[in-house]
Amino acid sequence: MEQVKAAVLDELKLDSRVNVDNITVTVEDDGAVVLTGTVPSFAARHAAEDAAWRVLGVSFVENDLDVKYQDHLELPSDEELQERIEKVLSWDPEMTAEDIAVQVVAGRVILKGSVDAYWKLLRAERIATSVIGVMGVDNYLSVVPTHDFVDEEIADDIVSAFERNLYIDPESVHVTVANGVVTLEGSVPDFVAWRAAYDAAAATHGVLDIVDNLNISSEYGED
Repeated sequence: MEQVKAAVLDELKLDSRVNVDNITVTVEDDGAVVLTGTVPSFAARHAAEDAAWRVLGVSFVENDLDVKYQDHLELPSDEELQERIEKVLSWDPEMTAEDIAVQVVAGRVILKGSVDAYWKLLRAERIATSVIGVMGVDNYLSVVPTHDFVDEEIADDIVSAFERNLYIDPESVHVTVANGVVTLEGSVPDFVAWRAAYDAAAATHGVLDIVDNLNISSEYGED
């Protein structure tokens, strides 16, 4: 796994959004990568995780990086953070901000309320983490579709999306849906295929939640 570790470090060094000096990389025998240390923003935290996933041989990424804002930054109060996050949510044309309640306690954001699609739940969290001063996000949003959907139809729509996708082998990914909760099982060759499968499910009408049991399988880096 030393080969995989070296490749992850190289990828982090080449990504201008990431300062690798404060990041420690550990790789388990099964290709699972653990990132620890500090980064100056959530954008850098997301970038570091994406960089690790791009490396062939990585089967999983556990992102334990802490966000430590630079000392010269004047961080907003909880009240200011709440106002800024509410404003940014309201600026997004895809979000219904009035259905989302934002609370901030010691820099940690709590999202409550509802959205009408699962991908919006993910976007709301990403929007919140983009605001300077946020120390973390607890996402308690629920998905409340505007129409009723049948589980079988949701599963069929996801499988059809897989069949149209360049990166997914629909024969290798098994989809089940129970009460709007999608379970993905099987194996995919790399992060690109995993992301394509997850995003396709997340974008499908009627999905309330996703249980991701997909495995990323690669023989790269075996010692």
